[in-house]
Amino acid sequence: MDTSITCHNHGLLRRLLAYASICAMMLLVASASPVRASVTADVLPATKTTLPSSLDEALKMLHSALNDNKKAIPAFLDSIQYLKDRAAAMPPLHKAAAYDSIAAMYESLDVDSCITYYRLGVDNARLGGDDILAQRLLLQMFAQMPVTGAALEGHNGFMHESSNIYPQNRMAYFEAGNEMMLFIADLYARLPLRHDYEIRSIAYGDSLVSMLPPNNPLQILLTAQKSELLGDDTAAMAGYVELVTHLPIESHIFARAATRAGDFYYRTGQNKTAAYYYALGALSDARNYVLEGVALIRLARALYDLDKISQSYDLMTAGLGQSLKSNSAVRSIEAFRAVPHIIEAYTRSDNRKLTWMTVFAASLIIAFAALLLILIKRRHDLKKLELLKSRLAQANEAKENSLARFMELSSLFADKFDELNRLAGRKITAGQIEELQALIKGGSMRLEQNKMFANMFDNAFLSVYPDFVSQANRLMKPDAQLPETEDTTLNPELRILAFLRMGITDSQRMARFLGVSINTIYTYRNRLKNRAINRDTFEADLMTIGAIS
Repeated sequence: MDTSITCHNHGLLRRLLAYASICAMMLLVASASPVRASVTADVLPATKTTLPSSLDEALKMLHSALNDNKKAIPAFLDSIQYLKDRAAAMPPLHKAAAYDSIAAMYESLDVDSCITYYRLGVDNARLGGDDILAQRLLLQMFAQMPVTGAALEGHNGFMHESSNIYPQNRMAYFEAGNEMMLFIADLYARLPLRHDYEIRSIAYGDSLVSMLPPNNPLQILLTAQKSELLGDDTAAMAGYVELVTHLPIESHIFARAATRAGDFYYRTGQNKTAAYYYALGALSDARNYVLEGVALIRLARALYDLDKISQSYDLMTAGLGQSLKSNSAVRSIEAFRAVPHIIEAYTRSDNRKLTWMTVFAASLIIAFAALLLILIKRRHDLKKLELLKSRLAQANEAKENSLARFMELSSLFADKFDELNRLAGRKITAGQIEELQALIKGGSMRLEQNKMFANMFDNAFLSVYPDFVSQANRLMKPDAQLPETEDTTLNPELRILAFLRMGITDSQRMARFLGVSINTIYTYRNRLKNRAINRDTFEADLMTIGAIS
């Protein structure tokens, strides 16, 4: 069950601000009116929305909206920049309100900038003596942090603030709590912790629903979302379809209801209907300048299952680009999971003989078990494949995280493999079979690859768990401590512990990754257990390092 669609209620304001005059934006800031208020209608409209009559019509409207955004989004960003320039000269409280507006506008465009301006808003609200406004901005900032992967910092900050919520901020508190718990659940998508955070989101959502009027769109969305998380798909779908039927397409709640309806139909194997609802959600996102890409990515996945390979490829490329531009780690993860399958199908549909290899990359934190990077030699489709590789390369440069490091490692392995193929071809052509056998038996290339893997793995792992060694030593007996590392390298024992922390417990797989015998792995694991304070629970205790309690 997917929890990635949350209950933002300020999306319409983004679209209004995109086309309103700069003067209107400045009047909004000068009056210090809260951005997130009065954006959702009190009662669901009685009239029905005119929707596209078919999937093809919805896709046509979506492509048009995506093309329009190529000009509209830069213009919208220029408007935000103008607002930022004018806000610099304002007194603290007006500046805090301006930064609140700027952060809300950035929320689905660039999450890092969104968090930055919420933080600036907090500082100016405190400087102006408005602790209530400062707390509201702080809650909204904490709710967005898990989107970038900073789940621990956001969670701890939110829980610390929970002890003293002002009455005026109760609605903002419950909304932020519901939203944040769902984002964290996404980060634990393949772990048991996911369900715990889904249940916690329901508690916050129930409190928020109690403060909303009956038949309010946000109230209907939260109630349907709760039903879905508790397994009542019938009640959930009734709510989602009601919202899609009556809300305008430009509503953010429409986007989330349509995407959740798509999730239901996709789970039940009704892929064409799922694609239709995903297309509606993606169209709504496009009209609201939402770059998170979740509906677009799932639409591409559904079209892939319908054998609409070319459309799937184009939309997946667009969705991947949007998620990277928005700096959303949660959405980028979902995009990267789907990319290899769609690339493979796209190349197969053109009936070209492909040269490819499969590279397995270990995952970090949230179940990155494997990512296939396909290197393809083709004649007529090279341009599109190179474009996708360029996008993946941009992801490496833009996100200094584990995924980028392992993609780089996969590329290096691929180069080594191609180099070996070319060398073998030359040797065979020249009749130098004995030299080729000597090269293979010597094992120098394998040693080089092992060293390269170890260096990159160490860097990636320690960037995510910088205090891993000290945390692991807390599980060890005082006289059996592990050596602290001052650089970004791990010794063999620490690498084995790192694999165990990532959930890789198969000794044979460890041996293959590290280039040692399986008996060596068994020996190391047994020694480490003997050095532990609690031998029986040692490996389970490792899994708690870095987790949010």
